[in-house]
Amino acid sequence: MADLSIEEKEDVVIISITDEITMTTVNDIELACKKYVNSKLTVLALDLNNVQFIDSFGISRIIKLSKSFIGTGTEFILINMNDNIHQIFKIATFDRLFTILTKSEFMEKYLQ
Repeated sequence: MADLSIEEKEDVVIISITDEITMTTVNDIELACKKYVNSKLTVLALDLNNVQFIDSFGISRIIKLSKSFIGTGTEFILINMNDNIHQIFKIATFDRLFTILTKSEFMEKYLQ
């Protein structure tokens, strides 16, 4: 079971994930996100600051999840990545698939 906290601010939702994103936790993350697919959100952000580990299955499901928001009018963004997780995304060139912002960049752009 994933340790999640969900923060809703007007048309922005931030889902903070703690611990890991793996085969055993990604279903909880998907369920939390999918309830916003057909909403009137501007942005759904996954806060990955407290994610200590992500496996290939977790990454593939996050990619699939992000695709479910294409064409809905909701931006799917990854924010606040710690250095280890950010390095994994860079090495695998997944940073080209996602908008990845620091917490301050996100706050400045979407929560002014």
